[in-house]
Amino acid sequence: MLPGLSAQENEALLLSVGRTPKDRRPLSPIEVGEHCARAKAAGASVKEITSACLMTDTSMVSKFMKLTRDLREDVRHMVDWGVSRQSVIGFSVATVLARFEADVQPSLAEDIVKHRLSKTEMMSVHQLVERSGDSLAICVARVVKRRPVTVVRYMYVGAVTASATQVWLAGQSQRSRDELFAGLLRELYEGVDKIGGKLGATRYLITGGKRVADVLEVDRAKQERINDWLLKAM
Repeated sequence: MLPGLSAQENEALLLSVGRTPKDRRPLSPIEVGEHCARAKAAGASVKEITSACLMTDTSMVSKFMKLTRDLREDVRHMVDWGVSRQSVIGFSVATVLARFEADVQPSLAEDIVKHRLSKTEMMSVHQLVERSGDSLAICVARVVKRRPVTVVRYMYVGAVTASATQVWLAGQSQRSRDELFAGLLRELYEGVDKIGGKLGATRYLITGGKRVADVLEVDRAKQERINDWLLKAM
């Protein structure tokens, strides 16, 4: 058992890596990184953590911890297993996002969701930013224009305003927060198809197609209603 983690946390870590199906992993990639970092801080080596997780590649443990170290708090809740999709930044894409300066990560995270940027496209954006000297927005636009067809997602980023709610959400796992938010969206926007979202401790993201964008645009009190709903859910 790894130091710094309870028996339950050790089990959750083991179940969240390796061959466990992605939709059954109790921890998000960020939470895996946090668990690994705590074990390392308590004296475990990267090799020992890798062995305890039944993995052979120590670089994977380093990638998990790098996400925890280098990604801003307000984008971490968007990271999940698999490929980037509605409201989600895939793990491999997130590893590239972590290479960018912290001040551009929120806007770039929105671009990833909006355009569903792949890992290869993100690497192209990173190279363009470093080599061309153009702004991030221009580099993203250049990469997206290379596609034969452009698919755009609409999104709304809102804030969790009550400090008590923020503290409560911070104590929940990412899976629990996302399940809670899915229920909230179903209740508040009943009948609106293909609406998705991700919930963090301080921010949330709602995404969808043109129909979702139209509904959100006319719902002027959406942030207040969402925060009221979260307070009642505590």
